[in-house]
Amino acid sequence: MRLIALTIATAATVFASLPAAEARSGIHPWCLMEGGSGPICLYYSFRQCYESSRGQGGTCIQNPKLGYRSPQGRG
Repeated sequence: MRLIALTIATAATVFASLPAAEARSGIHPWCLMEGGSGPICLYYSFRQCYESSRGQGGTCIQNPKLGYRSPQGRG
């Protein structure tokens, strides 16, 4: 029960701290790789992904779909 409450509190804090424009853009540059599943690309920062992976395993990777895009503000 504590784990569920902690997970909900962490998720609420993370989403409340996202800038409004970034939240609307739908771009998720970080993905969580777990077991045999494909990447779960729901994270705006490495730290957010890492915190989600703690206790359940998995690895955080950059979103493969964004691999060839240049950083914002650069040509």
